[in-house]
Amino acid sequence: MAEMNNTVSDVIGGEYQKWKPNDKIFISSPTGTGKTYFILNVLLPYAYQKEKQILYLVNRRILKQQLERELSRELFEVRYHIKIELYQTIEKRMSNIRYNIQNKCQQAMGYRSVLLEFENYDYVICDECHYFLADSNYNTNTGLSFRCIQDIFSFSNKIRIFLSATICNVKDYIISDDEKRLFQKTFYYGFHWKNTIGVNGANKGKEWNYETPCNYDYLDIHIINREDEISDLVMNGNGKWLIFVDSINLGKELQEALRNKWKHSDDEADKKVIMLSSDYAEESESAQEVYSIQKDNRQSAKVLISTSVMDNGISLIDIQLRNIILIADTEVEFMQMLGRKRKDKERVNLYIYRQSRVHFLNRQSKIMKMREAAEKYWGDAKKYVETPVKECLKLGGEVNWVYLQSLEWRFIEEKHKQIMQDIANKQIEITDVNGVFNVYDGRYYLNRLSMRQIEILFQYYDKILKNFDYDGEDAFLKEQLRWLGKSEEEIGDIIARSKISRKEKSRQTVLEKFEEIQNTEMDKEKAVVFKKEVRADLLVLVQGIDESNTEKEKVTESLKKNDRPISKENMEFLRKYCNLPYEMVVEKASGSSGKKESTYVVRGALE
Repeated sequence: MAEMNNTVSDVIGGEYQKWKPNDKIFISSPTGTGKTYFILNVLLPYAYQKEKQILYLVNRRILKQQLERELSRELFEVRYHIKIELYQTIEKRMSNIRYNIQNKCQQAMGYRSVLLEFENYDYVICDECHYFLADSNYNTNTGLSFRCIQDIFSFSNKIRIFLSATICNVKDYIISDDEKRLFQKTFYYGFHWKNTIGVNGANKGKEWNYETPCNYDYLDIHIINREDEISDLVMNGNGKWLIFVDSINLGKELQEALRNKWKHSDDEADKKVIMLSSDYAEESESAQEVYSIQKDNRQSAKVLISTSVMDNGISLIDIQLRNIILIADTEVEFMQMLGRKRKDKERVNLYIYRQSRVHFLNRQSKIMKMREAAEKYWGDAKKYVETPVKECLKLGGEVNWVYLQSLEWRFIEEKHKQIMQDIANKQIEITDVNGVFNVYDGRYYLNRLSMRQIEILFQYYDKILKNFDYDGEDAFLKEQLRWLGKSEEEIGDIIARSKISRKEKSRQTVLEKFEEIQNTEMDKEKAVVFKKEVRADLLVLVQGIDESNTEKEKVTESLKKNDRPISKENMEFLRKYCNLPYEMVVEKASGSSGKKESTYVVRGALE
């Protein structure tokens, strides 16, 4: 493996010039380490120079549009050598091919016609390639684009480049699948017989692996224990917020809660809370926000709430984005979501969510029926198709490949009828079927990627549930912190700090900041900046005061103002009801212009 440096271009160096047809290149690199930069600024100029063509496949419309906008700055002569396309576009074309068991030649021609436009590419780049597995249980057509890349591009002399920050699982699958594809006559499900076919070594190619290091030292990590904490946390925070949720309902509830709380705010920016889901194009406000992200690489909203629709490829280069909340079950989701915010020179607040044992029990239970349906289908396929071949070979007979091909297609036909009957008899839910089978010309096909992802999830949930037996309620928190590379000692410290009440933590922070500024003279501008630094924590303290206090609301509104320092009266209120032993001394003196100018000084006050 290449020596680990800072960027993808550093790691690869000039080795891209040594890549040959049929080679597989795996690039494992977190967001912000230059994967896209390498493709557009290193490989593309090289392809232009060598008269080679690049097909760049991505998995999100937002990302495709963002890349096309970036590419538009190049000369046409250079842009001519690269095409950016969605995996889903290939999947749609593949799924429209007519199934014809009587006329396999006609079907093969249909298959061929879809792929003709891709034949002249020299490089096939699979960006965010974890998509094949990670998305496969709600978009089971991932199997169609994967088969297209594996069966056609690989054996048509292509260089395949796989990019992801979370590449491990899909890399293992690709390598395993490639081993099967070294044998001819594998048909749809990839059955093969080593005794009679043998390896076609000419198509194997070389495997190249590149990796860049992960560093999350720029994060200040906090823990959220309940969903109802989120809106108050955001209300009292500074800067913009990016919140990833695991359900549309939670996102919409949070959006409504924040809008209601900010209804009477003087700051119009506070009211901009936008929710993005897969149907964002149908809502004008969401569509406009996506356009803003594509155009400027930053969110316009103070709070942007998103489902996984924005978890891949998008880059937010936004100095005002200082807070990220992640509600995600798996490492792939977690890391992809975290990667949307590009590093800058400032620290970022990362809030991770404490999920319960019950949550993971429910998740595991939800996939059980999908797992059972997939395993039964695959077991039947091996018996119906693979076993007869093995028996024939044992007896010394010759394999009739035409017969075997028709055998596999007959199996697909019969199993489709059985699945439809089971759905009609309510022996299985259609939602469970749709989690592991894709529909091709009106028939169900098992997506082997969906089946593998279910297996990965089941084993992962099982591991987390066992961890709850050892680590109690902190089990999932510890898992997330390990993803961030934290040591066991660091994990213990972070979790211990999280168990201090929010009010107590805010009080400690305020005392520290008041101590730092004590007896320092500030003009109005500096005093306003200081207020903004402590405002979020002061508001937490004020909210903890009894609701019957008639001054509470007035002080709260005053603290939220952006154009004035903490007043002498408000400081007295904080000393009296929040037990902050300080006072604000305001002195007026003539400035250089002759006008009276105020000086603000925080001094210790007697309890």
